[in-house]
Amino acid sequence: MTVAPLFLFPFCGEEAIAKVLLWFSLLGAVWIVMSPSVKGDERPHDARMRFAYEVIRDPLFWAGLVLVAFAGVRSLNGGVAFVYDAETYSWSLSLPTIEILPGCVDGAGTLPFSMSVALLVLLQGFRHALDRRAVVGYLVSASVLAGFSAIVAVAAMSYGSKSVLSLVECSYHTPYFIGTAYGIHFICGFAALFCCVEEKMVAAELLTVVSLVAMVLGLVLFSPPATLAVFALAFIVVAPLSFVLHRKDVSGAGSLRCMLAVALILLSAVSPFFLCDESQAMVDRRDAIIAVKMLPDGFMATRRALSGIALNVWKENPWLGSGLGSFQLDIKYFATPESWSVISPLQTSATFGWWQLLAERGILGLLMLAMTCGFLIFTYVRRLVLSFEAAHFRSVHILGPLVFLVLAAMAFVDCSFLRVDVLLAGAAAMSLSAAALPEARRADSNAKGVR
Repeated sequence: MTVAPLFLFPFCGEEAIAKVLLWFSLLGAVWIVMSPSVKGDERPHDARMRFAYEVIRDPLFWAGLVLVAFAGVRSLNGGVAFVYDAETYSWSLSLPTIEILPGCVDGAGTLPFSMSVALLVLLQGFRHALDRRAVVGYLVSASVLAGFSAIVAVAAMSYGSKSVLSLVECSYHTPYFIGTAYGIHFICGFAALFCCVEEKMVAAELLTVVSLVAMVLGLVLFSPPATLAVFALAFIVVAPLSFVLHRKDVSGAGSLRCMLAVALILLSAVSPFFLCDESQAMVDRRDAIIAVKMLPDGFMATRRALSGIALNVWKENPWLGSGLGSFQLDIKYFATPESWSVISPLQTSATFGWWQLLAERGILGLLMLAMTCGFLIFTYVRRLVLSFEAAHFRSVHILGPLVFLVLAAMAFVDCSFLRVDVLLAGAAAMSLSAAALPEARRADSNAKGVR
């Protein structure tokens, strides 16, 4: 579920992606209900009963159902569009079919609805259906699949696919960058590498290294300089910490292999700037990085103008917003002559993700996202506090907070955190970090250890 959109976005429209993601979600729901991980002396039937009991008691499950219902209503309540009034010779924005309910531009709510279903299944699976060994298995498999999707995207770019080449431009006219998803999977894949070395999973270790190189290529090719800088800082944090946290569990030979993997990663990170000289987008990006120019010319003026438009849109629709997919219409409707002096006619989104979220989804939409993030953070902190003395900390335990900080920071200069693949990958990272921590000892349990 978390990787499927990465395979599909360069080649399929949102409607096709929504259908595939919904079917994957339903199949995933059946799988986690029928085959949750068996813990301790449980039998399969006991594991299923435990899973059902824990899901029913989980407030995040009920919050997720509310999110699915909210997204479903919004996807059905279309009608937001530009309409021309022949009597007054003027254009105006139409409201959703049912004005008191959340709405969207026709078709814009289908993919977010599928994402909300996938998010519900994904979080419940991590929280209640997988044990720590399964978490490592997810890390490895997701990293390998994300790396393979990057290879497919790079191959499509090499063969001149127009849809993929458009992603290389990384224009802030539509600041939703697919490289952000590759960056998140790369951070998770680096943790997976150390888990493979520690568990002596030789074949998985080799596949993970190959996938890391591929994901770095995807990150560099499909991300602007500012995004690259943020993930470079994240790598500077996670790489040394991983060596420190795994120093007692990884042999000298294993540490050497990890160092060689880091060297290969660094080499692959700079290679596109020398191997893709014929691409003007890559030349411009290389020149910007050399000149330490992270954002394009006039970015701050454009950002202020778009943020002002978003503020006006939100004031008119504070609770529900103007509707999903409507901001490109709002720009044309609310922009002043002064705004057009700095805003490109091609602009379709804000360059400040939080304002984009408020303008299109309103306070209720922001609360839906905040509620999910709040539950995930609370679960992680609670699990961390209760198991602090028993926990043997590894790189997987720092994934969630690191990814959360990266996405929160980048939301000030782009809207990538609203992408379906980014949201799913970020939620998975935060949830599996909590799931990898040992469970606190229960008062009614006679267990002598923690899982």
